[in-house]
Amino acid sequence: MPQKRNPDAAELVRGKAGRVFGAVQALLTLVKALPLAYNRDLQEDRPPLFDAVGTTRARGLVKACEARGQDLSSLSLAELRAAHPAFGEDALSWLQPEAAAERRTSRGGTAWVEVERQVGMLRATLA
Repeated sequence: MPQKRNPDAAELVRGKAGRVFGAVQALLTLVKALPLAYNRDLQEDRPPLFDAVGTTRARGLVKACEARGQDLSSLSLAELRAAHPAFGEDALSWLQPEAAAERRTSRGGTAWVEVERQVGMLRATLA
């Protein structure tokens, strides 16, 4: 429902944290008891390192908003594109709570059309 807080962002952060923790564990396992010989096993350090750093740095947009006391919906399209060029023309609509609720059109979703359908079904059942 639109009045409820959307747990999506927290769930994504939790998922990303698991990914970063996994990368850190891989790095710790890799460097345990070095050196062995030629250190060729260190060639495997880059993928988890770059993944962990990239995943962590991708939250810079949220940090910038927090520092200014704003939320993501206050950003302009230019600011979003400065953070990442993949933001399209529709990016701002994805940050509006009303639009997020209206996108939930599946059975039992929060879109107004679906809510009206459910109310109609309940009224028919009660009649």
